[in-house]
Amino acid sequence: MMEGEHERTTPASDQYAAGHKYANTVADIITKQFPPGIFRSTRFVRRKLRKMTNESLIDVINALVANGIDAALRRAFQDGFIIRLKERDPELASYVNL
Repeated sequence: MMEGEHERTTPASDQYAAGHKYANTVADIITKQFPPGIFRSTRFVRRKLRKMTNESLIDVINALVANGIDAALRRAFQDGFIIRLKERDPELASYVNL
């Protein structure tokens, strides 16, 4: 890339990147409350993790719908979120059930 040129992004890549960033935030919050290991071993905690993970994603998707963001862009956000969550914390990613 030459000096002064800017990398071009598309709305889909912007949403994908936003999903990545949001997954980092969600994983940080959940990991502070429920570190991997023994604390995640009870059924109650697993249900709580599933609820927290799903609701965090659903809330954003609902906001995107409410703001008229089309399905392809919502999907890009969701994909970015899930892929990053799998990289950060595969256990949390396994709880995403949309």
